[in-house]
Amino acid sequence: MAFPGVRRGLGELIGLRKSDAWYSTEDPRFGLTCRITASTRKLASCTSPWQYADIIQFIASTTITTIMLESLIEQWQIMRQAFAPMRLSRWQLVKLLAAQIHRDNPVAAKIAALLFVAGLFWAVSVLTRPKRLDKKLGLPLIGGSRTLKKDFATVIERGRQMYPDQPFIVNSSGKPFVVYPPSNFDEIKRLSEEEASAQDFFYDATHGYWTSVGTETPALWKTIGIDLARAGAPVVSTKQKDARTAFDRYVGYCPDEKSFNVFDVMMKVVALTNGASFVGREVAGGRWHELVAQLPMTVYFAVIFLTWTPRLFRPFLEPLFFLPHFKVQRDMRRILEPIIKQDLDEWSKTDDKKEQLKVKEGQRLPYHKWLISRYGPGEATPRQLATDQIVTAFESTISTALTIYYILFQLASRPELQDELRQEIADNTTDGQLPSTSLTELRKMDSVMRESFRVNPFALFSLYRITRKPLQLSTGPKLPAGTIFCVDVHHINNSSALFPAPTRYDPHRFLNKREQPGAEHRHQFVSTGPMDPNFGDGTQACPGRFWANNTIKVCLVHVLTRYRLKLKEGHTRPQPVCMPNGSWVPDLKAEVIFQSLD
Repeated sequence: MAFPGVRRGLGELIGLRKSDAWYSTEDPRFGLTCRITASTRKLASCTSPWQYADIIQFIASTTITTIMLESLIEQWQIMRQAFAPMRLSRWQLVKLLAAQIHRDNPVAAKIAALLFVAGLFWAVSVLTRPKRLDKKLGLPLIGGSRTLKKDFATVIERGRQMYPDQPFIVNSSGKPFVVYPPSNFDEIKRLSEEEASAQDFFYDATHGYWTSVGTETPALWKTIGIDLARAGAPVVSTKQKDARTAFDRYVGYCPDEKSFNVFDVMMKVVALTNGASFVGREVAGGRWHELVAQLPMTVYFAVIFLTWTPRLFRPFLEPLFFLPHFKVQRDMRRILEPIIKQDLDEWSKTDDKKEQLKVKEGQRLPYHKWLISRYGPGEATPRQLATDQIVTAFESTISTALTIYYILFQLASRPELQDELRQEIADNTTDGQLPSTSLTELRKMDSVMRESFRVNPFALFSLYRITRKPLQLSTGPKLPAGTIFCVDVHHINNSSALFPAPTRYDPHRFLNKREQPGAEHRHQFVSTGPMDPNFGDGTQACPGRFWANNTIKVCLVHVLTRYRLKLKEGHTRPQPVCMPNGSWVPDLKAEVIFQSLD
C-alpha cells in the first residue's frame, strides 16, 4: 500500500527539493541545513507507516531545535537592547542569559550543562588524541585501531603471515606497538639503554609513577645481577629449609589425595621462600609474604581497569585504582622500617665493610648492605632501600610462581616424568640435601623447565623497548623518540625450523640439544639468545633469572621428593589466555591433586 498524499504533504511541509542523494531543506534565516538520509527514490518506495514515522520524528526534532534556536536568539536580542545603556560585555550578557534560562526552565538548563560538559570532554579528547602511529610511520596496522581481543595471539599470527619479514603495528591495550620480526632479535638486543630502554617500557606499562616498577636504579640492577646471582649457591641449604616450611604451611602432609589451587599456593610459597632470604624467616613468616603475594595482583588489576577506561579520564581515576596497591606498599614499608634502620646502623658503625657483605649460613642475605655499598653518599636513604626491596619482591615473585605453576601441570599429566626426575634428584643429593652449587647438575630438570618456558612463555613478545631518541633499524622506517617496539618471539618459540614439532611438549628437547658437541653450556633455563628469547637478551636482559632458577629448582625438588601429582579426574591442563597486551594469563582457579609419597 502506498501513501502518495502523505508523501506530498511531507514534501510541502518541509520544502523538500528533489536530489539523487538527499532530501534537504535550508532555513534562510539561520542557514540551517537539514538532511534526511534517504534518496528521492527510497522515499517514494516507502510503503510502511513505520518508515514515515521515522521521517516525521526526524523532522519534528529538527523543527524543535530550530524553534529553540529562534527563541534563544530572540532573548539574546531583547537583552542586548534592554541593557545597551549599561554597556555590558558579551560575557556579562551570556551570564545574564544563562541565569534567565535557568529560572525559566531549570531542568533543561541542567541537561544542557551536562551535554556541554560532555561535549567539551569529547572535543578535548579528540583534539589531544595523538596521530595514529601507523599513519605516521606508514606501517600496516594489524587487528584494528582498538585491539582488545582475547584472541590476540591470532592477531599476531595473521600479521606475521601477511608480513613475514617486516614490522607491523598492533594496538596492545590501546597503545601502538611496533612489532619486529624474529630476524631483528640480534640487532635490537645490542641497542644501548640510551637508544632504547626496557626500563622505560615497564615504567610506562605498569604506571611506574604509582608502582615504582621501572624505577630500578643502577645500584639495584647490579645488586640483583651480580650480588644476588652469586648468592644462589651458598644459600641452597638454607633455601631448602625455607621451601620445606612454606610447603608444610600451604600444602602439608596429604596421606589422601587433596587438590590445591596451584597459582594461589605457589604465590605464597615463593613469597615465603624468597622472603626468608630477603627479610628473615620470622618477618617473612608473618604478614610480609602475604603482602608480597598481593602486590603484583594490585598492580595488574589496576592496569587492566585503566586499560578499559577512556584515556581522558585516566589521570583522574589512576589514584583510585591504585589505592589497594598504596595500602600494600604502605604496610610493606612499615615492616621494612626497623630492618632497614638496623642495617644502616650496622653499616655505619662497622669498619670492616667486606665482612658485612658476606652471605652467612642460616641468616638473611645482606641485601640492604649490598645496595648501600653500591649507592653514592646520601643516596641509600631508608625510603630508597624500602622501594628497592619492594620492587625486588614484585619482580621475583609472580614470574617465579607462574613458571612453577606451568611446570607442575606438565608433571601432573606425566607420571613417568615425575619418576624420571626423582631418580635424577636421588643421584645428585645426599640424604635429600642438594649440593651448594648453582644446581646445574639437574640437567633433566633444567630441560623440563626450559621446555615449559618455551611452551608457556610470559608473553608473545620480548625485548620490549621505548626509544629515547629517533632510531633507524635495518628494517622498517625511522622510529621517533617515545615509540614502543618489541620483537615477535611467538614465532621463535613456535618455529618448526628451530624446534621440530613445536606444539608438542618434549621434556628432553633441550637435554638432547645440550648433548651435541659444543652445546654443553647452552640451552639452559637461564640462557639468553635468539633461540632462548623469553628472558630478553643483551645488557638489558632479566638480571634476576639466576636467582629464579635457584628458587624454582629447590621448590621442584621438594615437591617431587614429597608428593605425587595428578590432574583432577576429567580435567586437562588449563590453557592460558592471551591478553590484549600480549601477555599470557593462566587459569587462576586451576587445581592439581597432591598426595604424599609416604
